Amino acid sequence: MKFIIKILLKILGNNVYQIDQIDEAKMRDWLFKSLAEEGFKHYFTMRKKYLMGLLGLGAEGKEQQRLLGRLDELKGLQANITAEYKRRKSADDERIRRRKIAI
Repeated sequence: MKFIIKILLKILGNNVYQIDQIDEAKMRDWLFKSLAEEGFKHYFTMRKKYLMGLLGLGAEGKEQQRLLGRLDELKGLQANITAEYKRRKSADDERIRRRKIAI
């Protein structure tokens, strides 16, 4: 049964997530704002330490895989936030450069 579900997910791809219902601009704004929010920084640090601590206690099997998956998702979120910050910084730098050229 799991095999069939995996095949269906591969075939359907992103259609499962209904990409057309996601407002990308709002998502990017949230990612960008998260970098500056102290609350997010504290949450990220606390959650990472918690997951690493549980892994350090010797979680095994499915529990270890679950913890590693959560840690991966947390790292992925941080990577998305950083990428959005860099994208906006690059766009801002380009606007500033164009203004200097225009002057």
